[in-house]
Amino acid sequence: MGAMLIGRTGVVAGHDYPIADTVRIGAARDADIRILAEGVSRNHARLWQEGESFWIEDAGSTNGTFVSGIRVAKERVHHLDVVTLGRSVDLIFLIREGASAAPTPSPARGVVALTLTAMDGPEAGETFEIPRGEITLGRADSNNVVVANRAVSKVHARIERGTDVVTLRDLESVNGTLVNDTRIADTVVLGPRDRICLGGVRTFSVEITRDGTASPSDTPAEAAAEADSSPMFSQEWKTKLVWSEDELAEMEELLAGAAPAAAPPSAPAPAAPAKQDVSEAPARQKAAPKPAAPPPAAKDAAPKPAAPPPAKKEAAPPPPLRGEAGREATRGVAPSGRRTIAPRGGGA
Repeated sequence: MGAMLIGRTGVVAGHDYPIADTVRIGAARDADIRILAEGVSRNHARLWQEGESFWIEDAGSTNGTFVSGIRVAKERVHHLDVVTLGRSVDLIFLIREGASAAPTPSPARGVVALTLTAMDGPEAGETFEIPRGEITLGRADSNNVVVANRAVSKVHARIERGTDVVTLRDLESVNGTLVNDTRIADTVVLGPRDRICLGGVRTFSVEITRDGTASPSDTPAEAAAEADSSPMFSQEWKTKLVWSEDELAEMEELLAGAAPAAAPPSAPAPAAPAKQDVSEAPARQKAAPKPAAPPPAAKDAAPKPAAPPPAKKEAAPPPPLRGEAGREATRGVAPSGRRTIAPRGGGA
């Protein structure tokens, strides 16, 4: 009894993965079933056969493993169960009665040719040979693959062809990029017969031719490092700036109508100062009038009133004599101990 996983959505759509006794699923380079897609961890899950049953176990992935929509840690899988890795990869589990277990698929082989074929629009049936390196797709004339539709962004998406893998990345376009009817948000690995849709209006079919001389790489950068010394970018496919006919015509009109600017008139040279007689200089300096002194501040018109003269102090009368001296003074007799001199000419 054998089993297999059939890709249903995302980057695994259309791919078959036979199941041996035990297979490791993830994005790591040494995984038995290697899936490079958003949400798939390097060591995502393990699937093995135990007797007549098959089991799947999550290997500690970030976004989980689901069986028929239910997140599981370890679960038995049955015929036609849907195994989901993360949120974008769906695989259908099939059991084939009487079939022997197929060997684990060999790693992807080196890419020797890559072509895009337009499936609709004015370019339907046109084939584009993609050399090793990277190209851009979009509405602008500077792209390697030009899609003349307003729903397609000027620089819409980028395809990088490495030694072993071919990747596609949306360049933040307005209407998005789809691979096999699933809109992508990150870099995805393209496979044979994948369908790329730009903005929902133009579809291209991918054809990849491989040989058995190369070994797989984890990333396009590693694939480029393993490449030989030939140039990474084809000179014929190098992105360059191309002017449109309207822009060229407008530039010619501007060049034809632009007259050479006249040189600005030169400023007249300053006149030489007149010579001055040195002997007259002191006289002129003396003759120069001195600046008038500022007028004195006006005095107040009303004079201040004069202060009144101080009042004269009257002499205080002598204090009255007391006792015998006072009585003698009253009678005109000098007090004892004193002599009174009478005036001349008087009587005895």
